[in-house]
Amino acid sequence: PAHDKRISCSRCRMSERKQTTALLLMVTCFLFMDQSLLAPHLTDIAVFFNYTDIQRDTKLGGELSFSLFLVGAPAAIVVGHLADRLNRRNLYTSVVLLGELGCFLVVFVRHYWQLFLLRALTGIALGGAVPLVFSILSALSSSDERPPVAALVGVAAGAGAGIGQGVSAVVGQAYGWRAPFALVAVPSCVCALIFRFFATEPRRGSQERQAHSPNEVVPESAEFSSALRLGRQENSQVGADFGRAGKHEVRGGGAARLRQILERRSNLIIFLQGMPGSVPWSVILVYLNDYLVEDRGAPTKLAAVVVCTGWGVGATVGQLVGGWAGQRLLRSAAHQRGRICYMMGWSTVLAVVPLLLVLNCEFGAMPAEE
Repeated sequence: PAHDKRISCSRCRMSERKQTTALLLMVTCFLFMDQSLLAPHLTDIAVFFNYTDIQRDTKLGGELSFSLFLVGAPAAIVVGHLADRLNRRNLYTSVVLLGELGCFLVVFVRHYWQLFLLRALTGIALGGAVPLVFSILSALSSSDERPPVAALVGVAAGAGAGIGQGVSAVVGQAYGWRAPFALVAVPSCVCALIFRFFATEPRRGSQERQAHSPNEVVPESAEFSSALRLGRQENSQVGADFGRAGKHEVRGGGAARLRQILERRSNLIIFLQGMPGSVPWSVILVYLNDYLVEDRGAPTKLAAVVVCTGWGVGATVGQLVGGWAGQRLLRSAAHQRGRICYMMGWSTVLAVVPLLLVLNCEFGAMPAEE
């Protein structure tokens, strides 16, 4: 009877973990739909504010996107530290509701500064959600489960961004550029509340205690700092065990943590590559839809399908295939692990070819939308 009871409890915990993971991914997908709602309507919004084409590109495409990410980066750091101290389920719900409030209030925008502040509010939610998602998932997943789970987070975020553009293009064309913000915000809030009341707050370090000896102490506050470093050991699964503490555990305050993070050459190279490497996908998400419609003559819905398919489907396939291949390489012999860098580099280079074809495609000869 005692054995059967332990099996029953184990199955119950497994069910709760799967339910919490599924709810978290669902909310993340809805949250990242907010990121690209403006993109299909840059020209319509420019007409509303009486902006020129240059002002459209600089203020609506540049400044609003900048406001989204300007506050997102510090929000990720602040919320990440709070994740070590507060209930993460409540904190994640609060962050999402804050972002969706900013999304919904776009319906009442009459001036540019109002839109700027509301997009910045959404940026706080997008930035703050990332460390919370990985902190919760690291407490729900064992080290072997984390690579595919991390890939699913990328799938949810990429799918959300792609679907958001598609929904915005279709709904905005019929009901105006403000309508998609309300349409996305309401179900996102409902999903966030469902997560709050039906998800389980995982115990910090619960999966680590299973992987260590009973007498070994695993600091509960190590999750976020470990996640930021992308790896703990020189020859372990770098980037895969994003929630496990190890011999290179980061300690101290914010400045000390940042200094220790940058002392690792691998981390420094990743950060240096990440800054210029983020420019292309930012330009694609913000400008590609409007560029295809205004400069290449593509119908609005077709442009949305191109971006939604290219970004949403591409991100999904890339995350799944990349996560599978990366995990195999990280588990291979030490001298073969460097091949993951070649895989990342060549996949990025090859992605340029279809993008150039899309950018130079002429849609003007196609029949106009009814």
